[in-house]
Amino acid sequence: MEVKKTSPQKGRYRAALILHDSFDKSTRSKWIDLFKDGKIDLLIVFQMLQTGFDAPRLKKLYLHRMVKEHNLLQTLTRVNRPYKAMKFGHVVDFANIEEEYSKTNKDYQEELEKEVGQENTSSMDKLFVTIEEAMKNVANAKVTLTDYDLTNPQIFSRQLNLVDDIATVRVINKSLETLRSMQNMLISQESPEAKDIVDIPEISNLIKAARNRLDLLSYEQNSNDRESVKQLLNAALENIHFSFYKKGEEELELQEQYKQSVAHTRNQLNACVDPDDPEYRSILADFLALFKKKEMESEGEFNMHDRVQNINGILKRIRQMNERDALRAIAYNGDTKFVRVEKRLTEQSDREEREHTEPRTYAWTKKKEQVTAVLLLIKEDVDDAFFHNEAIVETPAYFTKNILTYVTRRFKDAQISTERPACKYVSDVIFKEYQTIY
Repeated sequence: MEVKKTSPQKGRYRAALILHDSFDKSTRSKWIDLFKDGKIDLLIVFQMLQTGFDAPRLKKLYLHRMVKEHNLLQTLTRVNRPYKAMKFGHVVDFANIEEEYSKTNKDYQEELEKEVGQENTSSMDKLFVTIEEAMKNVANAKVTLTDYDLTNPQIFSRQLNLVDDIATVRVINKSLETLRSMQNMLISQESPEAKDIVDIPEISNLIKAARNRLDLLSYEQNSNDRESVKQLLNAALENIHFSFYKKGEEELELQEQYKQSVAHTRNQLNACVDPDDPEYRSILADFLALFKKKEMESEGEFNMHDRVQNINGILKRIRQMNERDALRAIAYNGDTKFVRVEKRLTEQSDREEREHTEPRTYAWTKKKEQVTAVLLLIKEDVDDAFFHNEAIVETPAYFTKNILTYVTRRFKDAQISTERPACKYVSDVIFKEYQTIY
């Protein structure tokens, strides 16, 4: 072994034999390390190094005996790592594994189709994936999922419930399936880069949530049994939605549905955490317009069926808005003050965009992660100052000056525009929130 620690003469190759019942573990490890270091050119093994063996320089595998099923997969992936200019490995087959490989591949495909559905296997119908392929597929999938929380299935499910377009949910589901496929392949190949490329512990639960949403939308879209649809939707907590069907006392039933919808809409409007949101003001105006319209209609023009549909539409809009606000509040540890602060800043960015203002002082608010991170730090600063002295809110000039200091420092740390007008606007918005609440 000592001789083999030096480089061989040019044109000569060195080999080592590793058997499951030869040498001790320490000696076998030394042979393996010499191979990894390039001091040994050929490793001859029997019932060894099929799993857990990671040597990127291993680019050619000679098979002299039959290997089956999972062991075949593990063996072949030994040469599936890129190394220097070599992106692919080679297998020299002396054992005629073609039939066994086809069988293993077929079994894998059938198992995959059972798990994710035949329609979702187009980009996953192979046993191996290169690091480059995995990184590309994961990056593309994450673009689709950028606005969704992939760490918490409950939050993800609530976000998904706001999506009514079945085509969009299908794309989301397919992206999740791609992430799971890449994750499973990399793990099975024992790629050291696996966790760096994709590591989503809750991926199975996320896929379940996406499939549940797909099932609900498909059922609602395709079912002819409207009564069943009504029962299905009403069973989902407060997802109140009324559907219609003919019966003898239809008008009385519609009136009751209308009364219930009005009550639920009023409650949702009252529950809104941001009455200054332009979307809220639009929903409220439409809600009030329904009653104004009712006063102007003659008895012959009055249509209860249309009125119920209109109020349900308004109810759906305010519920979705409240749900979005609740999800954003989670990012700020439940503090709705900073949900409103974030919205006011986003509105400034929208205004700049509409008016083609240059330079765009508030363009950074389009990056949700950056917005959340910076506002959270400012929130911690302001909370510390406030809870150490609640009376500080009674001295607006002093409190606002402190907030301005926090905003300027945090913006500077995050390399956000620190022009005084922008910083002052943000600090004024934050002060107003604390003044209103306390």
